[in-house]
Amino acid sequence: MAPDNPNIFQDSRFKGKEWRPITHWGIREPQTTGPLAAPGHYAVRLTANGVTATQPLEILEDHEITSSPADLLASTHTQIRIRDDMNAAADLVNRIEVMRKQIETEKAANAGKADVLARLAALDRKMLDVEHQLVSSSDLNSDDKYYVETDRIYLNLIWLNAEVGSGGGDVAGGAEYRPTDTSLAVLDMIERDLGAAKASFDRLLREDVATFNREMSGRVQVISAR
Repeated sequence: MAPDNPNIFQDSRFKGKEWRPITHWGIREPQTTGPLAAPGHYAVRLTANGVTATQPLEILEDHEITSSPADLLASTHTQIRIRDDMNAAADLVNRIEVMRKQIETEKAANAGKADVLARLAALDRKMLDVEHQLVSSSDLNSDDKYYVETDRIYLNLIWLNAEVGSGGGDVAGGAEYRPTDTSLAVLDMIERDLGAAKASFDRLLREDVATFNREMSGRVQVISAR
């Protein structure tokens, strides 16, 4: 939910939908493009209608790329690492958004009950504090015209993915090279921030949400990250 735009789901882009993306200039490619595999032998597996088929696949070396096999493999491994971190960050945001949507529903159901509304608002603020470790308030508006806040974990991962992987926006990308020491140091830093966000989320569920559900039992529906 976007705190400064509570009616965002009435926007024609999202009306009638249960979800909305994080949008920003230049991020679509590094946000959605998977890691590039290094040359080698692989197996491709496809499952449809309960039937699984496997086919061998060989990715050939591009002789115009001068990087060594070890450098290309290091690039692939780093891209996979960033992808997994992006998925982890997105999962945390989605779970928080699910709970914040439940709070909005409970606010509507308990209009006029000042004490209940106050408790719901307090819990929502705590959830938003954790969410803001992962995405900024501007990101929650799904509007790429915003350039007013420092990028948080999710967008930092996306732009690093552009640098290390296939590019994005005005970033050319570097998938055909070994990731630089600086890129790996930045990834280490972002992963420390992601670890802290995960710890904050776990604490939110274990302490704040659990206390709210216990103390408000029978007055509101249980808040759950599902």
